[in-house]
Amino acid sequence: MMLSTRPTSFNIIRKYLCLVFTLLFCFLLLACQTTTSKDFNPNPLLHDELFPKFSEVEIETEDAVFDIGETATAFVDQQLLRVKGNDQRIKALADGIFNHTTRSLLYQNDANTTASETFEIKAANCLSLVIMTYAMAEHANIGVRFQQVTIPEIWLRRDGYSLLNRHVNLRLYQKSENNIILYDSKSYQLDFDRRSQSLKLPVTKISKQYVLALYYNNKGADALIKRNYNTAYAYFRSAINTEHFLVDAWTNLGTLYRRIEQMEFAENAYLQALQINSQDRTSLENLAYLYKQTSRQDEAEKILASIIKQRAENPFYHYMLGDIEYESQNWLQAIKHYKKSVRLNKQQDQFYFSIARSYYQLGDIKNSERYMKLAKRYTHDERQQTLYQRKLDNLATLN
Repeated sequence: MMLSTRPTSFNIIRKYLCLVFTLLFCFLLLACQTTTSKDFNPNPLLHDELFPKFSEVEIETEDAVFDIGETATAFVDQQLLRVKGNDQRIKALADGIFNHTTRSLLYQNDANTTASETFEIKAANCLSLVIMTYAMAEHANIGVRFQQVTIPEIWLRRDGYSLLNRHVNLRLYQKSENNIILYDSKSYQLDFDRRSQSLKLPVTKISKQYVLALYYNNKGADALIKRNYNTAYAYFRSAINTEHFLVDAWTNLGTLYRRIEQMEFAENAYLQALQINSQDRTSLENLAYLYKQTSRQDEAEKILASIIKQRAENPFYHYMLGDIEYESQNWLQAIKHYKKSVRLNKQQDQFYFSIARSYYQLGDIKNSERYMKLAKRYTHDERQQTLYQRKLDNLATLN
């Protein structure tokens, strides 16, 4: 996830969340990966001396993150109590988890919880849900692996920042008695964004260790938003030590260094991210704004011009720009960006809702009502439809 306060002072934090969206296109991120030595030592780029209290932060161990606890263990056992046959066991577990999450769990993008906390607290984001499900499948001796899904660049605004979202899901499969994968058996892709699953987007297998690093990165990102810099550093440090080549963590670490005005260290962190993936737009963008802050305008403008050109046809980019203008109370400029998003993708209910609320701020109730009706038409979520109808009822009283 990446953060942004204003286009002139851009901070983007990278985070793994799970947004509900309908994609009518697939904007593939063409990444030119460089070969990075397995002997790479990250320590010279980690500056513990800047965060004297980071060692006081209690970092969850791998066992703690993936422990489902007694209550969830009992839930899994109950789901599979009378189920026979491996394929039936996989389906029963998947159905049970989906029913539990639909009825009992509240989606919360900053709820980065361990497997047991996710089940007990009943609030989680997408990464926490897949961690919980992975641990449940392991308890049931069902084969399971993590997958990273290729999705467009999609941002979420929170507390004045722009968060770049990624997406992770799972594949469940049958194992033999010797825990060998049976490639001719059925397997199930489990995705907590069902519409994302229906699009059959490209996926890449990722390891448990990599996911643990993503968890630490998410925790660090939330701490950075809250300006808890010692905590943020402790988690980014753990993410990097767990997975040396996690671009997200290096980029976020660079943003943390920038926040405390350690520009040289920030630049080195961004350059390390780009050494891993030389075409990563988020790292490039943060580097460009660092160049602006350090009076290297020509270098900054060259990078930004290339990035803006690449993002010109991404509706979610214009949607983010609209949110930034909305937060600045520039309602007309916000509407302009939101309408650009609609021209590029007419199926996103949140685009219409954002136009509606902008017109409301301008006192234009007629147009606000018009776009709120469109938001309701294009949502596939019953709860969201109810929310939009409630707002429509309120608008009707103002006519």
